[in-house]
Amino acid sequence: MNNQILEPAMRATALLLLLACHGSDPAQPQSQPSDLDPTEEDSGVVDDTGANVVHIEETPGCELLGGPHCLLPFPTDRFYVNDPTSGTGLRLDYPADSIPLPDSAVGPFDIAPYNRLDGASPNTQILATFGGPVDLSTAAFWDSIDRSLAADSPTMLVDLETGERLPHWVELDQDADADDDTMVYLRSTERLKEDHRYAVVYRNLRAADGSLIEPSPATLALRDGTPTDSATLEARRPGFEAMYGVLDEIGVNRSEVTLAFWFHTASYESITHDMLAIRADALSRLGEGGIGCTVTEINDNYGEGGEVTSYRRVKGTYTVPSYMESPTPPSRMARDSEGEPAYNGDVEVPFVAVIPRSVALAEGGAALAPVITFGHGLMGTGEAYLNEAAMRLTMEEYGVIMIATNWAGMSAEDVGAVGGALLNPSDFVNVLERLQQGMVNQIALTRTFSGVCAAHPSLLVDGVQVIDPARQYFVGGSEGGIYGGVLMGLSPDIEKGGLLVGGSVFPFMMERSTQFVPYLPLFESTMPRRLDRTLLLSMAQHLWDATDPLTYLAAADEGRGDLLPKKVLSVAVVNDAQVTNLSTDLVIRTMDAPLLAGSDRVPWGVTITEEPVDGSAAIFLDLGDRAPPAGNIPPDFDDGGHNASARDPIALQLLTTFLAPGGLATPP
Repeated sequence: MNNQILEPAMRATALLLLLACHGSDPAQPQSQPSDLDPTEEDSGVVDDTGANVVHIEETPGCELLGGPHCLLPFPTDRFYVNDPTSGTGLRLDYPADSIPLPDSAVGPFDIAPYNRLDGASPNTQILATFGGPVDLSTAAFWDSIDRSLAADSPTMLVDLETGERLPHWVELDQDADADDDTMVYLRSTERLKEDHRYAVVYRNLRAADGSLIEPSPATLALRDGTPTDSATLEARRPGFEAMYGVLDEIGVNRSEVTLAFWFHTASYESITHDMLAIRADALSRLGEGGIGCTVTEINDNYGEGGEVTSYRRVKGTYTVPSYMESPTPPSRMARDSEGEPAYNGDVEVPFVAVIPRSVALAEGGAALAPVITFGHGLMGTGEAYLNEAAMRLTMEEYGVIMIATNWAGMSAEDVGAVGGALLNPSDFVNVLERLQQGMVNQIALTRTFSGVCAAHPSLLVDGVQVIDPARQYFVGGSEGGIYGGVLMGLSPDIEKGGLLVGGSVFPFMMERSTQFVPYLPLFESTMPRRLDRTLLLSMAQHLWDATDPLTYLAAADEGRGDLLPKKVLSVAVVNDAQVTNLSTDLVIRTMDAPLLAGSDRVPWGVTITEEPVDGSAAIFLDLGDRAPPAGNIPPDFDDGGHNASARDPIALQLLTTFLAPGGLATPP
């Protein structure tokens, strides 16, 4: 919520996330050589039938469709191998050296965590370059998304299994190193389906000077059916013919295609395998009421003499099953001999709980009160936020008890591990796997304090239990508003929650966030080439999906497995400088949540309701922030709406009404 209580280094270091990749073609079970120097091959003139043969210059292990980077365009079928044991029948196979490692890296890049997945991220950033700036004046932007479905749109995103054209928008990279490296981003309006094939099409594309952009030799050969001397490309031809067959059926003229490629998204099982495995094991060990807690400090009349005096603050630890090699970062997930996540004993995790005077000294005596599990901001701690006078004043006004812990993976204690990932990109997986342990910690917090710890003497008031096990909610702001969506999807104990200034897809958020600005020079010194930085962050989403809110909010809404539908109220701020509204839009559309009437911003494709909603809903509040730049760069100002949202009276009233017994998401 209020990120200003944190040192900048503790807030934004986690945004500097590095990784790399590895690969081969689905028709070729063995990886290509990793030497990135172009090979010199003899070019034939005709094939056995006498047809002309096009010479394709290859860089072993790299994409051949054209571009100044081994992985461009991204993502494509180039980096799959067949795997009949996977959910999709494929397996990612990225070459570890397709992105140069920084000088600070130690040892070879560990690609194994990425290549366990069976397809591209459903939240992927779709990337391409065309040798310089492109004229996108007739294409869709985020404020003209309908244009992407027009008959003459120069860009298309197509579901190859249904032939449906999908809404999207495009933009040019505002931070390109040079004109010939300018990235074109194509962004879906919502999360793509898992285990699904998609085509990306650019047609009749023109450069900024108006000249027609010519397709690459490989694209021309695949488009026009011309044979080549590349065994790698020829092995991929059947997949491209299938793609062009669908494009033919929906009226795409092949001769107009500047670039077209396809990719297959990962399966739900592949994305969530580790997270759901440790969740299931943890729930079985926690039982119905958790394992236990130990109180180390009790502060009665906490804050006495200050602006707000709480009845009691309680600190201590609670017991959580661990799935990490070490309880302290940096650490990876513990695995058995078959590579499956493994239980590695119980650990003690810190907690803080605050009982307000309005609960303890209520007229008629203390009684059961609702409990809110609180999610703190970026690289913070639960204690720091619950210590804030403004937070404790909110508890007093609304008569709620709050409990919190540190969000493992993105808390103050993880700063060193995140910094280590800057020095060795292989260690980035440490951060993302610890985030999964962080979800277990949060699930255990709610279960333990509505169970065995609810009757702990330190949490009683004159011998009376005040924690109501039947009224367990979640509220999180900023980072808590992001990862709170994951917790809401995964927790079996929390049905309703509020997400303040939240979003999704960290690599997308980062480039538009003021939080990233102070650390960009460090990132640039580690990875000086813009294309490398962009691909690193885009690749990150492969692993980030395991703890991305879009993954679990969508799954819970559908009732997958034992994930139950949840009621979520998203409260965002217009022109948020820290979490871009465009990221929040993704959450709202993926949840298929209506917008409450009176919202000060209306995202594309979202319905508006005048009536209270018994389910998930969203609203944007205008707190006076200026509009950020239209492109993929952060503003050079932050007018404070992001932090002020936690104290805004309309936001608090919306959340209070929503979280009340039988409460609805009600237009203000």
